[in-house]
Amino acid sequence: MGDSKVILLVGVNCEDPAREAEFNAWYDNVHLLEVCRAPGVKGASRYQISEPAEDSPKYLTIYEMEGQGGLEKYDAYRKEQSRGTVRPFTPGPPFRVVWRKAYSRLSPDASREE
Repeated sequence: MGDSKVILLVGVNCEDPAREAEFNAWYDNVHLLEVCRAPGVKGASRYQISEPAEDSPKYLTIYEMEGQGGLEKYDAYRKEQSRGTVRPFTPGPPFRVVWRKAYSRLSPDASREE
């Protein structure tokens, strides 16, 4: 049996409200594509908070990893970027990562039968 499903949740805020449209265009059209090409990443989806709250990031990205091994590959790749041994992701407008958390699936996917 292979690795169980792992997702990486990243909550972010744009640091400059005047550049919010530019930030979203960069994130959707540049950053997500670069991250999805990184080792260990299967795909990504992005969300905006429905009910804004002061203690919650405005944006959420959910990255689907290639199991725990994929998360480890991705983390190693990010370390290589910080060392300058692989090309870093293209910088965009200023943003702040509020939190970054990985979760492993406990049970199979469920759906409502119609």
